[in-house]
Amino acid sequence: MANILVQIELEGDRPDEHSLGLINEGRVIASRLGATLYAMLPCDTLPSYGDNDIIAILSRHGADKVILLTHKSLGGEVTLEQKEVAIKLACKRFPPRLLLLPAREENLELAASLAIHLQGQYTAMTHLGFSEAERTPPPMEELSSEDPTGDLPPGIRLL
Repeated sequence: MANILVQIELEGDRPDEHSLGLINEGRVIASRLGATLYAMLPCDTLPSYGDNDIIAILSRHGADKVILLTHKSLGGEVTLEQKEVAIKLACKRFPPRLLLLPAREENLELAASLAIHLQGQYTAMTHLGFSEAERTPPPMEELSSEDPTGDLPPGIRLL
């Protein structure tokens, strides 16, 4: 089974809008590929469980499963090195076919390092999106339609 992993970044104790957007778009890709969509959630302690907790929010946005990356160093401000170690551990346990990180300047270096570690490719995209009509990218926003793996079905293109 193919795995798609999405790195979740937080604003306070909630996922930020970029992470939720990636979960939404990852859901579309995962559904087309028949893949499992994992949300990787860094936290210093286990979250509570309830109707409106962070796991429920991620599930409502499309995550099939949530990987809890728990360590005391992952609370508050997380360094790039701490984030990289946590993601590598998740990738070892759930090898991804696709790994999505929020489009932030600091994640570019992380993406390059993870691509080398995973023996894959990475591309820096500031927008991953699909039109509502056909859930395919609008031509004016397309940056690249190349499929580096050859696994994407017709109608899905990277932006």
